[in-house]
Amino acid sequence: TGQKKGVDVRNEIVGNKSVSKYEKEDAVCYVEVLEHIRDVKTFSQANVDALKKGGIVGIAVHNNDSFIKLNFASNILNQPPHHMGLWNKKSLQSLTELFPLRVTFFLFEPIQEYHKQGHKAAVESYYHNYFEKKYLPFANKVPLFIKFQFQKIIKKFIDKYFKNGQTILVICKKY
Repeated sequence: TGQKKGVDVRNEIVGNKSVSKYEKEDAVCYVEVLEHIRDVKTFSQANVDALKKGGIVGIAVHNNDSFIKLNFASNILNQPPHHMGLWNKKSLQSLTELFPLRVTFFLFEPIQEYHKQGHKAAVESYYHNYFEKKYLPFANKVPLFIKFQFQKIIKKFIDKYFKNGQTILVICKKY
Protein backbone atom coordinates (compact mmCIF):
# COMPACT_ATOMS: atom_id res chain seq x y z
CA THR A 1 0.00 0.00 0.00
CA GLY A 2 0.95 3.65 -0.22
CA GLN A 3 1.53 3.92 3.52
CA LYS A 4 4.15 1.16 3.43
CA LYS A 5 5.97 3.21 0.79
CA GLY A 6 5.90 6.34 2.95
CA VAL A 7 2.94 8.03 1.25
CA ASP A 8 0.52 9.85 3.55
CA VAL A 9 -2.75 8.03 2.78
CA ARG A 10 -5.81 8.84 4.88
CA ASN A 11 -9.40 7.65 4.81
CA GLU A 12 -11.37 10.74 5.80
CA ILE A 13 -14.29 12.85 4.70
CA VAL A 14 -12.75 15.95 3.19
CA GLY A 15 -15.95 18.00 3.38
CA ASN A 16 -15.92 17.94 7.18
CA LYS A 17 -12.48 19.56 7.31
CA SER A 18 -12.38 21.56 4.09
CA VAL A 19 -11.58 24.85 5.84
CA SER A 20 -8.49 23.43 7.54
CA LYS A 21 -7.60 21.43 4.44
CA TYR A 22 -7.97 24.30 1.95
CA GLU A 23 -5.50 23.72 -0.92
CA LYS A 24 -3.37 21.29 1.12
CA GLU A 25 -3.97 17.94 -0.56
CA ASP A 26 -2.05 16.53 -3.53
CA ALA A 27 -4.83 14.11 -4.41
CA VAL A 28 -8.39 13.27 -3.48
CA CYS A 29 -10.00 10.01 -4.52
CA TYR A 30 -13.49 8.65 -4.18
CA VAL A 31 -14.51 5.25 -5.45
CA GLU A 32 -18.18 4.37 -5.87
CA VAL A 33 -19.21 7.32 -3.71
CA LEU A 34 -20.41 10.06 -6.07
CA GLU A 35 -23.46 8.11 -7.26
CA HIS A 36 -24.68 8.00 -3.62
CA ILE A 37 -24.37 11.76 -3.01
CA ARG A 38 -27.50 13.91 -3.14
CA ASP A 39 -25.72 17.30 -3.13
CA VAL A 40 -22.97 16.65 -5.66
CA LYS A 41 -22.00 20.31 -6.04
CA THR A 42 -21.29 20.91 -2.33
CA PHE A 43 -19.50 17.56 -1.96
CA SER A 44 -17.36 18.14 -5.05
CA GLN A 45 -16.61 21.75 -4.10
CA ALA A 46 -15.20 20.61 -0.74
CA ASN A 47 -12.97 18.09 -2.48
CA VAL A 48 -11.75 20.56 -5.11
CA ASP A 49 -11.13 23.19 -2.41
CA ALA A 50 -8.95 20.71 -0.51
CA LEU A 51 -6.69 20.21 -3.56
CA LYS A 52 -3.55 22.19 -4.19
CA LYS A 53 -3.30 23.75 -7.63
CA GLY A 54 -2.04 20.94 -9.85
CA GLY A 55 -3.56 18.36 -7.50
CA ILE A 56 -5.55 15.49 -8.89
CA VAL A 57 -8.95 14.06 -8.14
CA GLY A 58 -9.78 10.47 -9.04
CA ILE A 59 -13.42 9.47 -9.31
CA ALA A 60 -14.69 5.96 -10.01
CA VAL A 61 -18.44 5.46 -10.41
CA HIS A 62 -20.89 3.08 -12.00
CA ASN A 63 -20.96 3.86 -15.72
CA ASN A 64 -24.58 4.30 -16.73
CA ASP A 65 -23.63 3.91 -20.39
CA SER A 66 -22.58 0.32 -19.76
CA PHE A 67 -24.75 -2.77 -19.84
CA ILE A 68 -26.17 -1.94 -16.39
CA LYS A 69 -28.37 0.65 -18.12
CA LEU A 70 -30.12 -1.97 -20.22
CA ASN A 71 -32.12 -3.85 -17.64
CA PHE A 72 -33.50 -1.67 -14.85
CA ALA A 73 -35.84 -4.39 -13.57
CA SER A 74 -32.91 -6.58 -12.54
CA ASN A 75 -30.71 -3.68 -11.47
CA ILE A 76 -32.83 -1.95 -8.87
CA LEU A 77 -29.76 -0.82 -6.92
CA ASN A 78 -28.77 1.51 -9.77
CA GLN A 79 -31.83 3.66 -9.02
CA PRO A 80 -32.78 6.05 -6.23
CA PRO A 81 -32.71 5.93 -3.28
CA HIS A 82 -29.59 3.72 -3.49
CA HIS A 83 -27.98 5.65 -6.34
CA MET A 84 -28.90 9.31 -6.28
CA GLY A 85 -27.21 10.06 -9.59
CA LEU A 86 -26.46 8.21 -12.78
CA TRP A 87 -23.01 8.92 -14.21
CA ASN A 88 -21.32 8.46 -17.58
CA LYS A 89 -18.42 10.03 -19.45
CA LYS A 90 -20.44 13.11 -20.45
CA SER A 91 -21.71 13.86 -16.94
CA LEU A 92 -18.25 13.38 -15.43
CA GLN A 93 -16.81 15.69 -18.10
CA SER A 94 -19.41 18.30 -17.10
CA LEU A 95 -17.75 18.63 -13.67
CA THR A 96 -15.06 20.64 -15.47
CA GLU A 97 -17.71 23.26 -16.28
CA LEU A 98 -18.45 23.76 -12.58
CA PHE A 99 -15.00 23.46 -11.05
CA PRO A 100 -11.42 24.44 -12.00
CA LEU A 101 -10.64 20.94 -13.24
CA ARG A 102 -9.29 19.51 -16.48
CA VAL A 103 -9.85 15.86 -17.39
CA THR A 104 -6.54 14.11 -17.97
CA PHE A 105 -7.69 10.52 -18.21
CA PHE A 106 -10.75 8.30 -18.64
CA LEU A 107 -10.68 4.54 -18.15
CA PHE A 108 -13.58 2.19 -18.83
CA GLU A 109 -13.57 -1.11 -16.97
CA PRO A 110 -13.77 -4.07 -19.35
CA ILE A 111 -16.62 -6.50 -18.75
CA GLN A 112 -15.41 -8.78 -16.01
CA GLU A 113 -15.80 -12.54 -16.32
CA TYR A 114 -18.32 -12.58 -13.47
CA HIS A 115 -20.46 -9.98 -15.32
CA LYS A 116 -20.52 -11.70 -18.72
CA GLN A 117 -23.70 -13.67 -18.01
CA GLY A 118 -25.42 -10.52 -16.70
CA HIS A 119 -24.24 -8.60 -19.75
CA LYS A 120 -25.65 -11.23 -22.09
CA ALA A 121 -28.96 -11.32 -20.20
CA ALA A 122 -29.19 -7.50 -20.23
CA VAL A 123 -28.61 -7.33 -23.99
CA GLU A 124 -31.21 -10.06 -24.60
CA SER A 125 -33.72 -8.38 -22.29
CA TYR A 126 -33.16 -4.98 -23.87
CA TYR A 127 -33.63 -6.38 -27.35
CA HIS A 128 -36.80 -8.31 -26.56
CA ASN A 129 -38.48 -5.97 -24.10
CA TYR A 130 -37.59 -2.61 -25.56
CA PHE A 131 -36.11 -2.57 -29.02
CA GLU A 132 -38.33 -5.20 -30.62
CA LYS A 133 -41.55 -3.82 -29.11
CA LYS A 134 -40.77 -0.20 -29.89
CA TYR A 135 -39.09 -0.43 -33.28
CA LEU A 136 -40.33 -3.70 -34.71
CA PRO A 137 -44.09 -3.77 -34.12
CA PHE A 138 -44.36 -5.61 -37.41
CA ALA A 139 -41.96 -8.37 -36.27
CA ASN A 140 -44.68 -11.01 -36.01
CA LYS A 141 -45.48 -10.48 -39.72
CA VAL A 142 -41.91 -10.91 -40.95
CA PRO A 143 -40.75 -14.37 -42.07
CA LEU A 144 -38.66 -16.04 -39.34
CA PHE A 145 -35.51 -16.25 -41.47
CA ILE A 146 -35.49 -12.48 -42.06
CA LYS A 147 -36.42 -11.79 -38.43
CA PHE A 148 -33.52 -13.94 -37.12
CA GLN A 149 -31.03 -12.27 -39.46
CA PHE A 150 -32.23 -8.85 -38.35
CA GLN A 151 -32.04 -9.91 -34.69
CA LYS A 152 -28.44 -11.04 -35.12
CA ILE A 153 -27.44 -7.69 -36.61
CA ILE A 154 -29.24 -5.62 -33.96
CA LYS A 155 -28.00 -7.75 -31.05
CA LYS A 156 -24.45 -7.46 -32.35
CA PHE A 157 -24.85 -3.66 -32.50
CA ILE A 158 -26.34 -3.51 -28.98
CA ASP A 159 -23.63 -5.79 -27.63
CA LYS A 160 -20.91 -3.65 -29.25
CA TYR A 161 -22.42 -0.35 -28.07
CA PHE A 162 -22.69 -1.58 -24.46
CA LYS A 163 -19.26 -3.22 -24.44
CA ASN A 164 -17.88 -1.59 -21.29
CA GLY A 165 -18.03 -2.97 -17.78
CA GLN A 166 -19.90 -1.26 -15.02
CA THR A 167 -17.23 1.18 -13.76
CA ILE A 168 -15.71 4.33 -15.24
CA LEU A 169 -12.69 6.12 -13.80
CA VAL A 170 -11.86 9.77 -14.46
CA ILE A 171 -8.73 11.60 -13.34
CA CYS A 172 -8.88 15.39 -13.27
CA LYS A 173 -6.23 17.97 -12.51
CA LYS A 174 -6.94 21.22 -10.68
CA TYR A 175 -5.75 24.36 -12.44
